[in-house]
Amino acid sequence: MDCLYSSLVHGFPEADARRVCQCFTQLGLPLWDEALNDFERVLAGLEEFRQHLGGRLTVTMLRRVGSPLNVHEIDHAAMREAGRRLRALAEQVTPPTPNHRNLTSR
Repeated sequence: MDCLYSSLVHGFPEADARRVCQCFTQLGLPLWDEALNDFERVLAGLEEFRQHLGGRLTVTMLRRVGSPLNVHEIDHAAMREAGRRLRALAEQVTPPTPNHRNLTSR
């Protein structure tokens, strides 16, 4: 999801983000987990992580392959869009389960 977010917000090439997802798939790693459907909980987890750090949130994103970028804020709308895109990519590889539901945003 971070690669897709980086492509939306930080200029990471979308083709590279898709290649990362393809690599995960080829390694047999899942792209999606049903826990990601509760997106408010995902965002709350970022806040908990910030508190654990004791202050300023620092998350590593990408400008390009091999070029990390430390960011201190997350655009929630862009992260939701990254989540939607990731789920769509995952569904191309694996059909949705019967419990499939939309990303929630309470």
